[in-house]
Amino acid sequence: MRTRKAFVLSELFENLEDPRARGRNFRYPLETVLFTAIVGLACGQKTFTAIADFVSDQEGWFARFLDMENGTPSEDTYRRVFEAIKPEQLGRVFSKWAALLTESVEQEVIAIDGKTVRNSGHGTERALHLVSAWASENGLVLGQVATDDKSNEITAIPKLLETLDVRDAIVTIDAMGCQKKIAEEIGNKGGHYLLAVKENQPTLLAQIRDLFDEFDADELSDDSMQVHEDVDKGHGRIETRRCSTTGDISDVRRADAWPHLTSVCRIQSSRCIKDVTSSETRYYISSLPGDDAEKMLHATRAHWGVENKLHWCLDVTFGEDKANIRLNNLRENFAVLRRVALNALRKLPAFKGNLAQAGRRAAFNLSVRESLLFSIL
Repeated sequence: MRTRKAFVLSELFENLEDPRARGRNFRYPLETVLFTAIVGLACGQKTFTAIADFVSDQEGWFARFLDMENGTPSEDTYRRVFEAIKPEQLGRVFSKWAALLTESVEQEVIAIDGKTVRNSGHGTERALHLVSAWASENGLVLGQVATDDKSNEITAIPKLLETLDVRDAIVTIDAMGCQKKIAEEIGNKGGHYLLAVKENQPTLLAQIRDLFDEFDADELSDDSMQVHEDVDKGHGRIETRRCSTTGDISDVRRADAWPHLTSVCRIQSSRCIKDVTSSETRYYISSLPGDDAEKMLHATRAHWGVENKLHWCLDVTFGEDKANIRLNNLRENFAVLRRVALNALRKLPAFKGNLAQAGRRAAFNLSVRESLLFSIL
């Protein structure tokens, strides 16, 4: 029996259709299957077999909070249930729950980026490609949408945006998402966008590059451009990032075809390690005012947190790329569960930035594990 009030996530799960037929083989409430799987994942169990063994070993502890009248679910039970659940429904529940976890910040940066689960394909079946939304300031996954491959991110991003509250946030997307419909959707929902411009928009890229080249040649007045520069030094490395931005986009032909477009931005990065220097220049369009280069530089840097704080953690801590789960619903639903577990670990009161360490503590320390379970209240 539970010793505290019902879980918020449990209340959301009530809207999740249970795909199983009621009958003599209906032994485990859907809530029991879902929560034990999430806690098992958070505690370092990366497969259904490992989860089933962990839950069996900890049956007495789980019985304090969940219905264990018929014992613990088997590996086959987990597989059958998560193959039958509709991923779209589970994804919507996850997004609603993640929104409840987020704390108010001055201006959230929501990074949208794709990741391929490399070992999830087989035969002619392509590997699963997921587009996720990462709240950089909160350090949480807000939602995900599956696509056939990276080229379909253009259609997946609008579906993901439908599930997100982007009001007053800055939404950052790589060049694949530099599309008029995506810019319009973000602006219509009350958010700001910062979209990378690359060779997939050759005319736009050339015009923005020419505009900044003119600035470098001092052909524009000084007050038309805002510039901010950051320099990081340490471990024999010097990194310089320089952001130039302007709201004077009169030289960008057909700028009015881009909904809510108010400014363009250039980021010049250089890295010097032991006298070897590398450099990169990136260009962006934005609905932000062109008078705050520092804010734009922060947003572009925050975007890359999706790589090392989400994608890298999913592979290293949860073994996502190595996961040998290939059935369509199963692989997509299991990906959602990993992200639920990641958010739950990050919301632990004792979380100190190391997911693997937090998972180990939850596995062996009952009070930490209880905090983990109730971190999804």
